[in-house]
Amino acid sequence: VSEVVAPTAGDLGLDILISSFQSGDYWDVSLGVIDFPIFWRPKVTVVSRLYYLASTKTKHIVSVTQKLSWREFLSRLFTWRTFLRLQPMFDAKDMDRLLYLACHKVLNKLRKAA
Repeated sequence: VSEVVAPTAGDLGLDILISSFQSGDYWDVSLGVIDFPIFWRPKVTVVSRLYYLASTKTKHIVSVTQKLSWREFLSRLFTWRTFLRLQPMFDAKDMDRLLYLACHKVLNKLRKAA
């Protein structure tokens, strides 16, 4: 955007923001003899704004939240890696993958909206 000297009425800019993210894990909460498992899956929320460069007026705003599927989450939950807690249950590669999928969904929604 900074390199555009004289934007025309049809030139568009795209801002992308990671508005929130969380890593996944689980806890066992014990109330006497009863245990309650608490699960939370990794997720990433991406918000994007498509706007006109000349006027900076917003054309579309799209928000997408991408979560790890329950199938993949549960398959990771029952591994030695998780059981022994030698490494985190989820790592940066998992978050990168969720971010990629969320950005892809954002672009698809913007393409349909435009």
